Amino acid sequence: PLCRLLRISPSPCGLGAGLLRLARGFLHGPNRSRSNHSLYALAVALEEMLLASADGRELRASTGAGSSLSSRGTAPLRQAMQAIQFLQAPAGRAAAVHVCSPSCITSNLSRALLAELMNLHRHCAGSGVSAFPEDETRLHTWTAFVEGPEGTPWQDRRVRCTLRFCPACCGGEWPNVAPKLIVNKPVPHHPNIDPCSGAVCMDLLRDRDAWSCAGGVRAILLSFRSLLASPNTSDAASMPANLAAAADMLGRPEAYRETNETIALGMQWGTHARRPPAEASESPTL
Repeated sequence: PLCRLLRISPSPCGLGAGLLRLARGFLHGPNRSRSNHSLYALAVALEEMLLASADGRELRASTGAGSSLSSRGTAPLRQAMQAIQFLQAPAGRAAAVHVCSPSCITSNLSRALLAELMNLHRHCAGSGVSAFPEDETRLHTWTAFVEGPEGTPWQDRRVRCTLRFCPACCGGEWPNVAPKLIVNKPVPHHPNIDPCSGAVCMDLLRDRDAWSCAGGVRAILLSFRSLLASPNTSDAASMPANLAAAADMLGRPEAYRETNETIALGMQWGTHARRPPAEASESPTL
């Protein structure tokens, strides 16, 4: 059906190229809405998926995970078709995008978030993670910092993230439902982080049955810190949000590290970072 809609060849190469042309047309057309950018991102992901599938033999030879990458080949295609249907929907439907505001937070949710904030500050010292609300009127959005794990390209740097607790975005109220965890720019080149939105894909956040608020926000951030050091490319439930990063990590580890070391240069220094002497001397002494 997608081939007939786009009037392109049903072959994988023709499908990827045709969808990419369509997406670029939307992106550079008169209506530069968020949905058009999303379609372009999906098209790029599909193209990367096709390249990863073509390179499947190399991936299987290196780690045996190539078959898992290929098995997910229909997911980007299904998402792309949903995006196209969204773009073709009536204007009223397409414009119905929720915007978070302080009114999203009920009194019960406000009390729960304040209690979680106090609990986090009591237990986060020395853990390498921290978080706090953007301001006193925006409890639904927190800013979080995660220290880069040792031995990773982000060592001595802090990865900045956003936690969203808005019930409309999460599908329920904290602590019954997990928040959304989004990495702010610069986004690491990581298999489990969406390169466009920065959304983090990990089981603790995606699987409602596996969700438990026992560890609170601290457990979420510590799990993400562990994910930075050990990307998940074997579990089909949380397979790569960034197929290009997965292919680099499995088949070209040196390029994967070099790319992330370059990205890390744009991140803030960590709390206990070992800075180069030249940069350390530039810091003002208080």
